[in-house]
Amino acid sequence: MYVYKGNIHIHTKYSDGTSTIEEIAEKAKKRNLDFIIINDHRHLLGKQRRLEGYYHDVLVIIGSEINLEKNHYLAIGIDEEIPRNEDNPQEVIDEVNRQGGIGFIAHPYEKGSPLVRNNRTYPWTDWDAQGFTGMEIINYSSQWRDGIDSKLQGLYANFINDQAYFKFPNKEAFEKWMELTKERRIVGIVGSDAHAPILSKFYFSITVLSYDYLFRCSNNYIYLEEPLSEEYVTAKQQVLNALSRGNLYICHDRKDSGDGLVAYLKSSDNHRFFPGSKLNSGTYTLVCQFKEFVPSKTKLKLHMYRDGHLISEYPFPFREKIRFKQGTYHLVISHPRDENWIILNPFYMWGQ
Repeated sequence: MYVYKGNIHIHTKYSDGTSTIEEIAEKAKKRNLDFIIINDHRHLLGKQRRLEGYYHDVLVIIGSEINLEKNHYLAIGIDEEIPRNEDNPQEVIDEVNRQGGIGFIAHPYEKGSPLVRNNRTYPWTDWDAQGFTGMEIINYSSQWRDGIDSKLQGLYANFINDQAYFKFPNKEAFEKWMELTKERRIVGIVGSDAHAPILSKFYFSITVLSYDYLFRCSNNYIYLEEPLSEEYVTAKQQVLNALSRGNLYICHDRKDSGDGLVAYLKSSDNHRFFPGSKLNSGTYTLVCQFKEFVPSKTKLKLHMYRDGHLISEYPFPFREKIRFKQGTYHLVISHPRDENWIILNPFYMWGQ
């Protein structure tokens, strides 16, 4: 099995970001990312100008963030631009699916800050919608901003302690995700929502939530059975397939790197199932460990949820047989510095 790290929901100069695709890819390379996904607002200019591909050994995939006032949707793997439709996001979802793409609800429960556009928010309001691939259980930029209520807090978070008012993940989104996954596969991801705005006053300027900063804060780690291809089209499809199936975990890397987590279920006939898999209830060997020993990861704990309820806590690393009843099983790894440090997509025990 192979693990690849990527950052999703990035804005460039083609919308309201502050860097070019190549510049962003170079920053991603310095943070050891394997892939990034661009979601500029409402268009596919980067894709139309044939800017998808490998840059500095980083796979760059270009999608779009659709809608403006509310119900923002991250479309990936589409070839044609999709008009906004905030009042009926189901039509947006359906069109993404018609084009063979995948899509994720963006920042569904953001609260806003008085320091940013007077508390302006862009929530998801249509929970009757069907057919979306997944959702951001945390949007890092929104979550960071939402904790700041004053200029003093903003200065403190920018220059002294960036985690002072930050919670991982978004509580409402995490609970909604657990609720929805009882009924169907909903892939949980982290979106950086990177814009890297530059604030200037007189001769002084600062970049808030820079690309480099967000690339080292939280990422998505996908599982592949084969190495990521060096050929762009094949590699892109590998990433999209893993995302669509939920073969991934997310990590709050700002607390500690999540590189190299090995997590899967193994059946009695030695078949391996990644997170996100749908399978029959029964007895499986649960494997959850890091490829290499790291001293900072010696006091971890593994928490197991069934249908949204905590049922077990295990020592980490873990490798034992477990009898799974029918249900949806989420695994969360706690760290001394973060109780929800790593969140795996669930195993769906829906068969007899």
